Amino acid sequence: MVKVDEVPDFIRQNRVDSIYKFFLSIDWSERWLQYIVFFHITLLVLIILTRNCIKTQICVFTVLLCSVLSAEKLNELLAKNFAAFARQQYFDSNGMFISLIWSAPVLVNCVVILINWFIYSGNLLVAVKQRELEEKKKK
Repeated sequence: MVKVDEVPDFIRQNRVDSIYKFFLSIDWSERWLQYIVFFHITLLVLIILTRNCIKTQICVFTVLLCSVLSAEKLNELLAKNFAAFARQQYFDSNGMFISLIWSAPVLVNCVVILINWFIYSGNLLVAVKQRELEEKKKK
């Protein structure tokens, strides 16, 4: 157990001055945190690999947004049971930790999917317009 005297000042504050300091206060040697980072990286790779499978991306997009929607309840559940998997209590009542570790990367992945959809829609629009012009030339 960590003694209060050993905790740096930037951790003992009730507010976060910077995201950088917040990330420094996290013990990244904990396995479950490493798995979350690995999950986000793997998910990003999956999104890039399935960029042409729109139905797959719709499913991934929906599941990701549902996970962000349920992050508040998940934060409450994890705050009550943190001792089972973590050495420190990361899950504050404001949801700062889960927002930065879970929701923000998930939303970044959702933005990547949206950008892909815009590109796909633009390419589809160009293809339809090209066919339309070809049909006009035939007539």
